Amino acid sequence: MTAPASTIPEVKAYLVELITTAVNDPTVLVCYDDPGTNQPDDIIAVRDIEQTLAPFELVGGGGPGWLYETYKVEIVVDVYRGGDFPRLVFERACALVAIVENAIRADPSFAGLVVTARPAGTHYASAWEDDGKGRTCAAAMTVDVEARN
Repeated sequence: MTAPASTIPEVKAYLVELITTAVNDPTVLVCYDDPGTNQPDDIIAVRDIEQTLAPFELVGGGGPGWLYETYKVEIVVDVYRGGDFPRLVFERACALVAIVENAIRADPSFAGLVVTARPAGTHYASAWEDDGKGRTCAAAMTVDVEARN
């Protein structure tokens, strides 16, 4: 018997498409994992996932619906602006985080892929860019997901 497949691959791809549609701004790069050499001032990356598995039912043969899966998806919003405008950079990061959160909250089942998904928290870290030419803000978001396979 083949073990039930995880929802992780479909959910990660779904999040990239969902965020791209919600942001609707060609100047914002929405990417699957970290960006390559194309690094505009605003980047949203659907990144790491931490998964936990448990049986949903203790009876049965382990077929479809038997496995309960929870995981955390990390989404990182990176904003950069040249010069010394920390408030502008932070507020742009907050605005992009709000777009992502609202898109997730609008359909917490991810079009039926999961039982539920929800924004679970965000950590904002602001700093000078490495060369001192501008400001950055990285907002690391966590999305909690529950699924049955």
